[in-house]
Amino acid sequence: MEGCLMEDKMAWSRVHGELVENHRLSQEMNATLARTRACSADLLVCIAADSSYRGEEDQTKGDNGVKAGEGLTRSAVAELLKKLDSHEEELAGTLQTVLQSLRRLSAPEKVSDSWERP
Repeated sequence: MEGCLMEDKMAWSRVHGELVENHRLSQEMNATLARTRACSADLLVCIAADSSYRGEEDQTKGDNGVKAGEGLTRSAVAELLKKLDSHEEELAGTLQTVLQSLRRLSAPEKVSDSWERP
């Protein structure tokens, strides 16, 4: 009987260790998301500054402010930024859900069957 209990305790200890590690990794992902958001904001500021710097003086530019042959148009870049923001928000929501779940699962046991509850 004691052997079974010891095996269960060791198994739970391993699971608990994994949960703690996953929680740490999720926190790292959260920090990465914050850096990504900051980078996105910087990119948007650069685009806005570039637009105001160039103005409408250059007649070789189209309506979007980009010279022919430059590749991505400003409107395409703006659309990509909108998509990036959308993906960031989705990632943030999912990450928060995972973090909450991991916090709950990695909390010290208060009741012996707490690990069985959803």
